[in-house]
Amino acid sequence: MSWKKLTSNVLLKHPRLTVVEDDIELPDGHTSKYIYFRDTNDAAMVIAIKGDSILVQTEYSYPPDLNMYQLPGGAIEDGEDPIPAALRELEEESGYTAGDDSEVSYVGYFYVNNRRSAAKMHIILVRDPVETGATNFDPEEYIESEWIQIPTLRSMIKEGKIINYSLLAGLALYDNTRN
Repeated sequence: MSWKKLTSNVLLKHPRLTVVEDDIELPDGHTSKYIYFRDTNDAAMVIAIKGDSILVQTEYSYPPDLNMYQLPGGAIEDGEDPIPAALRELEEESGYTAGDDSEVSYVGYFYVNNRRSAAKMHIILVRDPVETGATNFDPEEYIESEWIQIPTLRSMIKEGKIINYSLLAGLALYDNTRN
């Protein structure tokens, strides 16, 4: 069942986001307006595991006005594949990267907000990353990283302390795809 685009109008164009309103024809013949985000890039997020701990970050999130737990990650640049993008973001945000003995694998992806966007979040596993200490934060990033034991992280989820969708979805995808 698909919808037919009749017209399209860009409402807002910004380097990070484009907001579009389409006039659409629904399968039953009715017409409607639909607003969505035309994102510039997919994103990659890292589940970094060392022993029985996962690298988790705390960063201030402006819209909800909260410091939130998250996993390292960010935008995939034009022409970049998810794994190199994830490793770049991991080092930029945490000072860790994959070493010669690290296991790096693609876990899967999910849509960030499928009702309003086609952007995907790709999940990459990095087991036993090595510390480089070389961070490169964006001007608005104030990130703190810490290793949290997996049982403690699961308790934090149950207690409602982890409320970031990408951390929750990434961890669920990882849990349900490993052998």
